[in-house]
Amino acid sequence: MANKNSKLVDDAIKNIEEDRKLTYEFIDELRQEVYTNKTAHHMVGQTFAKYLENLQRSNEQLVKLIAIHHKKDKNDSLSKSEIDNLYDTINGNDD
Repeated sequence: MANKNSKLVDDAIKNIEEDRKLTYEFIDELRQEVYTNKTAHHMVGQTFAKYLENLQRSNEQLVKLIAIHHKKDKNDSLSKSEIDNLYDTINGNDD
C-alpha cells in the first residue's frame, strides 16, 4: 500500500510539474504578444490571470503534498517522551 501511495504521489508531482511547465510556456507566449502589441494587454489580461491562477493552484497542491509527507514522517517516528506518554496512557498512569 505504501508503495502504491508513493507512486501516486510521484505521479501527482509529475503532473503538477508538467502543468506548470505548460503554463509557463503559455505565459511566455502571452508576454511576447504584449511586448510586440501594446494593445494586446487589454485582450489577454484575463487569460494571463487564469494562467497565474493555475500556477497558484499547483503551488497549493505541492504544499498539501509536502504537508502530508511531513505529517507521515512525523507520525512514523515518535520521540522518547511521546512513546513514554503513550505507554503511560495505555497503562492507565495518566497524571
